[in-house]
Amino acid sequence: VRNAMKVLFSLIICLYFPSALSCPNFYGKWKSSSEMTMDFTNKWTKIEERAKSLLEQITGTAVVEYTTSKMIITDIPIKQISINGKQSEWHGLNQTIEYNLLGCTDDSVAIKYSLFGYDFIEQMYFINEDTYWIYSGSAKLTENSHTREFFVRVKPIKSGKTNE
Repeated sequence: VRNAMKVLFSLIICLYFPSALSCPNFYGKWKSSSEMTMDFTNKWTKIEERAKSLLEQITGTAVVEYTTSKMIITDIPIKQISINGKQSEWHGLNQTIEYNLLGCTDDSVAIKYSLFGYDFIEQMYFINEDTYWIYSGSAKLTENSHTREFFVRVKPIKSGKTNE
């Protein structure tokens, strides 16, 4: 009787709440949003002005494309940035990286990948079907920034090109 109740309960959940067992659709192209990232940073984080300045200069250019097994990151190869009035070169990441889907809820996706000899677990938190954010702060830094980088879906336009 207990097993029958479990099966019946699972069936009801699947029929009436299908999103409880599905991942957000994260496949496709996503562009970093400097505007959303900086809005959140300015409102909610406590980081030094030089860190804010750096974040503002390096977000908003990357495009990440997710296939069923790969993450393709395309960014500006080299960009001039200014840190405390000193000019430096920022080298954007341009890599194709294999990942494993670890799991999901109806509003988040967790993946694992290796980059530069290190393993990473990244969780994407979906605000809606066209916007997600990742945590980009670190407790290992001298200040715990709690920053987030936001990404918006790159949608195809009528000509078959994208709105990058």
